Amino acid sequence: MTESLETDEKIYVGVVSYVDPSSTWIPEQNLFGPFTYKHLSFDYERELRAVIQRIPRVGGALIVHESVPSEVGIAIPINVTTLLESISVGPQQPSWFHEAVALTVEALAPSTTVLQSNLDTDPVH
Repeated sequence: MTESLETDEKIYVGVVSYVDPSSTWIPEQNLFGPFTYKHLSFDYERELRAVIQRIPRVGGALIVHESVPSEVGIAIPINVTTLLESISVGPQQPSWFHEAVALTVEALAPSTTVLQSNLDTDPVH
């Protein structure tokens, strides 16, 4: 995944842990804890997060005690071709929708396969 991020900055990547905050202690000494823990009700998201830490400096000196506004997010270019292996079109979508997705993917990420979800198929009994 990290090879698809087009930057020279150091990037920390981690899988998000979904926890019940009323019964799970999140380690305070881990600076990335706030980015890698999330409420259990979001566990369907199955996130992977990339974090870049930019420590403010003035003239080469670190600023650690002053209140410095931070960026809400950092836009990092990605290479879609190396990021995606396949895209699944959701169940019960009409054939024209699958074709539209396939044409778009062919134009933007030609090595990516477009699949129809297998949730429409009948189970084997």
